[in-house]
Amino acid sequence: MRIAYPIIWDAYSSSGVLAKVENQARIWSERGHEVRVFVVTPPCDGPLCIDESMTTPIIRPFNLFRKFLYLNKISSALSVGMLERHIWKFHPDVIYQRTPLWQSGLLSRLPGIAPYILELNTIAQNERQLLSRDGVFQTFKERLLLGGAAGIVSVSEEISKHYFSGSVPMKVVANGFLVTRFEPRPPPKNKRPQLIFVGSPGMPWHGVDKVIILAEKLPDWDFHLVGPGPSDIALGNLTNVYAYGYLQQSQIGNLYQRMDVGIGTLALHRNNMNEASPLKVREYVAFGLPVISGYHDTDLSGCNFYLNIGNTENNVTKQEDKIRAFVAYWKGRAIDRTKVLERVDSDAKETRRLEFMAKVMDRNRKASVIK
Repeated sequence: MRIAYPIIWDAYSSSGVLAKVENQARIWSERGHEVRVFVVTPPCDGPLCIDESMTTPIIRPFNLFRKFLYLNKISSALSVGMLERHIWKFHPDVIYQRTPLWQSGLLSRLPGIAPYILELNTIAQNERQLLSRDGVFQTFKERLLLGGAAGIVSVSEEISKHYFSGSVPMKVVANGFLVTRFEPRPPPKNKRPQLIFVGSPGMPWHGVDKVIILAEKLPDWDFHLVGPGPSDIALGNLTNVYAYGYLQQSQIGNLYQRMDVGIGTLALHRNNMNEASPLKVREYVAFGLPVISGYHDTDLSGCNFYLNIGNTENNVTKQEDKIRAFVAYWKGRAIDRTKVLERVDSDAKETRRLEFMAKVMDRNRKASVIK
């Protein structure tokens, strides 16, 4: 298959999403498929943080002036036009897109290029309500995109059930991680427990505020925050919280070597969801860290190295004793690498994804013949 993979993302800053896209494209290429990633990105003088041999960067014009509404709209229109032309030149058999391309100028054109498969990573309507974004217009565009899709891949059963209509083929493939590319860190011998949270500021469902509550309750533990910086959180007089802001992947990897436990999403209930498969949690276990989270994980629930403290507002205070016991048990111990490989490694997941793409293409061809 010739697979076009368009995304709108900053291709010059390392991130879990960009790493996932690159890993998917690499595995598909290794399976004999021709893959091209088309990244609409703001300009930058630095190197791409994704394999250049499989990537076409599409520089978004006027990025420095994005705060000006009309220039931003012109920039979006130009970007969509360039993206469409690049995809047409590639002549794909199928288009796979992780990040929804809401721009209306492209919505009606994608099916004319090739059947497209949409990957859903969240229930977008819930996020918009939580972040106070324009829900009505965005929901209308979302329905247009879903309605034109030849197939849908969701990263959890919950998302699949929310969007399932019966008219479009759907497959659940939870987020994976190339576990074999990373060696698990040797369990450190820390005197004080060291816990790490990797996320983004401004995302209420991540529950960074709950990490701060834990730090207040557990002054003998140290908490390391990657993503949120000192200006994003109120630390007060806390001396056991280290907020680094965004770091490069190599810097995060170095931090993992010293950590005892990873902290996942703690407030998914704020997004009216209960199930997820976050990339950061897969990265934690790939590096050998046990995990504390507050949701049902599509792959990891049931593993003894994954503690679900419940998806409620008071979970960290209500489950403080369980958290203490979990950290005490895993401090200085290694998690089961075999289980990590079985449950989250990308290899088997991408096999299922490619099989689904092939079925969708076959279904689309048969439908075209009937017409």
